[in-house]
Amino acid sequence: MVTFKDIWDRLMLDTGQYLYESALKIDSTDNRFNLLVRGVLGTYSKYMPVEKNFNRTIDLSYDFTNDSEGIPDWISSAVLVSYPLYQFVSNNDLNLINVFHEYRKPVLYVSIAGEYEITALYNHEVIDDNGVWKIDTISDSDDLFFKLLAGRFLQLIGRSRRAFTLNDLPISSDADSLVSEGKEMEQEALEQLGEESKWYLCWK
Repeated sequence: MVTFKDIWDRLMLDTGQYLYESALKIDSTDNRFNLLVRGVLGTYSKYMPVEKNFNRTIDLSYDFTNDSEGIPDWISSAVLVSYPLYQFVSNNDLNLINVFHEYRKPVLYVSIAGEYEITALYNHEVIDDNGVWKIDTISDSDDLFFKLLAGRFLQLIGRSRRAFTLNDLPISSDADSLVSEGKEMEQEALEQLGEESKWYLCWK
């Protein structure tokens, strides 16, 4: 779990902007930063969604609206593991039974009623915990999330600095290089995400 303050502090270190933090005119509580994080989180979720595995007994259809695990954004797998009429069939033979499933959020449809082992995918979400914005499903070890965020953040501040100076300091001189560095960092992050999670790309 990370709070927006945690994310901001990590971002300042990763981008080297802690030296200019007071001049940024944006911080972890700013709505613009909130929008930036949510946008990056949406992209990250397409490559690295939250995965949960659990069993459910399904009578041809199952509505996740009130499920304890929440409503999945996608069901990547639903495997029949138990079916009353096949109680004397071995697991190997059970695998030979043709079972089809279709997910129309929030309802999962299956061709045979029974118990299913389900692999469900969820988007990462920002949570408001009594005024403290946080992401329960992201940790400090999710380096590619932070790299993607850093890339977009550098582009944001680079574009804003093109017309900005502070006490005659040449802060605006690095604007183009920040935008260029940010684009390169974002592209590298997206390429790494694609390499590490290719099978997820079909779920969106």
